[in-house]
Amino acid sequence: MTKQTDNLLDINIENIRSNIPILKDIISFNSGMDGPLPTNTIKAIKESFDKQYKLGTFTKEGIKTFYDELVEAKLKIASFTGCEPKNICLTPNTTFGINIALNGFTWTQNDEIISTKHEHPGALFPLYNLKERFGTQIKLIDIDINHPLDSILAHISKNTKAIVISHVFYETGNFIFDLREIISELRNRNIISIIDGAQAAGAIQLNLNELNPDFYSCPGQKWLMGPCGTGFLYVNEKQFSKRPPWPSIVGFNSAKFTSTDRLYDLNFKWMPNQDASLFEFGGLNSSIFKGLSTSIDLIEQSSKQVDIYKRIYDLADYLINRLKEKPNVITHTSKHHLGLVSWEHKKILAHDLVNKLWSERKIAIREIQGCNLCRASVHFFNTRDEIDVLVESLL
Repeated sequence: MTKQTDNLLDINIENIRSNIPILKDIISFNSGMDGPLPTNTIKAIKESFDKQYKLGTFTKEGIKTFYDELVEAKLKIASFTGCEPKNICLTPNTTFGINIALNGFTWTQNDEIISTKHEHPGALFPLYNLKERFGTQIKLIDIDINHPLDSILAHISKNTKAIVISHVFYETGNFIFDLREIISELRNRNIISIIDGAQAAGAIQLNLNELNPDFYSCPGQKWLMGPCGTGFLYVNEKQFSKRPPWPSIVGFNSAKFTSTDRLYDLNFKWMPNQDASLFEFGGLNSSIFKGLSTSIDLIEQSSKQVDIYKRIYDLADYLINRLKEKPNVITHTSKHHLGLVSWEHKKILAHDLVNKLWSERKIAIREIQGCNLCRASVHFFNTRDEIDVLVESLL
């Protein structure tokens, strides 16, 4: 990724920040956990609930509004991530999507799944669960961030059936820069790729059709600044007509809609969808997905004013360089990064430092539990001045 000029860091984005009112009171470096909600997003959610209240969720108009909002969300997500609406399964969060992908396959004691020692519990716990249920072999490896592909290939065996890996590691912010090449190698070996995109969607420009994973799971509430309870799973069309994967949750929305033919008969035959909605469950909250659509609108509109992805990278790079000025700080984020920056303080525990920054300066960062790391998520709405305040608040 090309280093940009200082002008990109100093560009005036107050008109963008004015649509995120909480930024007036706090310094938010926590989008990797939960991004701040824009005003227009809350407005859209309220308007959607108001329609439900006035139209009734059970009326023809109310039902149409419900489905229109979900369809709109899929269209917005697909356009934003470089794929087609048929590839998008709406979910409540990243972990739900990873569970859908993993539980769509039949596992045995002879099967092996490779992941890394640096994954989020939301990816590791579903793997632990498979080990407990089926005795599936889970191999957790270290990754050389400068040579990720070599790290993975060195551990593949004849029993390797799938790999679960983050696009960006939540602990350190290190970025798998050659993920497309990794996925291609896996497909050549008939190994399923399941990607945790929690720290990538909204922090990097995604083109999932080009990346071409089997599954790619994302949240809506982090870098996309949508409401909690929103997310999506990209399902490669190569998986549409195969069995497995079997949908781990099925319901009315899993079947083809028709106004004339029945969706099923009593001889155990039904008409499953031939796209990612097969893996979707009913009863989604369309109003919060309307909010996610609106948050994506803000990001796309902002990208017309500033190259938001280059700005994220450069602001994070600026923070890394500023942290190096502090003799008591050890930075754990490499040159292969996006917007997450992690560091360790030699004299203050991460938990204490997080609390200190919040109580004294209203600076929101997070602790990576069990690692004694502090982590700042640097989004495009952040500024150089905010970074300076953060760094100068460190001893």
